[in-house]
Amino acid sequence: MRHFWRRFLAFWIDYFIVLFLCSAASVPLVKAGLMPPLMTVNQSSACETLKAGPIRDRLMSAFARHYYDSLILADCEIGTWPYGSKRQIVALASRGSRENGTESRLTFVLTRQPDGSFRPADTLSQNASLAVFYVILIGYLAVFSAGGRRSPGKRVMKLRVETVGAEPLSAPLALRREALKIAPFLAATLAAVLVPLTPLVHRLPSEPGIGLAEAVNRAYALGEWYVMLPGVLAGLLFLAVLFHWFFASFDHDTGQLDYETFSGTRVVTP
Repeated sequence: MRHFWRRFLAFWIDYFIVLFLCSAASVPLVKAGLMPPLMTVNQSSACETLKAGPIRDRLMSAFARHYYDSLILADCEIGTWPYGSKRQIVALASRGSRENGTESRLTFVLTRQPDGSFRPADTLSQNASLAVFYVILIGYLAVFSAGGRRSPGKRVMKLRVETVGAEPLSAPLALRREALKIAPFLAATLAAVLVPLTPLVHRLPSEPGIGLAEAVNRAYALGEWYVMLPGVLAGLLFLAVLFHWFFASFDHDTGQLDYETFSGTRVVTP
């Protein structure tokens, strides 16, 4: 397979370079609570059982209506890079009997906000941030593909991109090529933003001040199988599309993938 694995590695080198740069640039926005983190590296974590008090009482009260047989609560301080530390309440709830195979479990995290309120995961904001990241990734790859230039990943792997006529790529052609390449990633994230497959997940409010009991009730909805099933099926479809786009469509004779065939480009050694 002509240059296949070298190109595969070159792509992921560039992917993680852009991910690192975007994560570093977004630190002030994440710390201000304006966007979720794109990438975190856990440096430390310290958890202890949530002690008796108003917070635990309110959590127990919120869970009581859901008839859980057991509830484990932990108060954690998580240190991450590059965003610093934050306090979280981690809950593991279960109900049913293990013997008859009907036990269901729910694990989720409530993040303590600067104003003292709690908020469950905001899937909508996360997907919107990812969509922006993929647009930036397209621009990054297009800049390095146009005019005979090479991205850091392709430079390391000793590869370059040209047209099928062995000419350097123009800026519009480079943009078209990279947009086609990243299309499955971008389409998946935009679909989650514009056409939510799981409304109970994506209608979580993002404004501050959500009470603890309300956050628990909303996070509880994330654990129901019928809420998560559409997302699981969409994820499997997304993986199938990725497999075809980046593996199954590889032409052994020309060394092209589908997005290169559509854009009239190819990858060669310098």
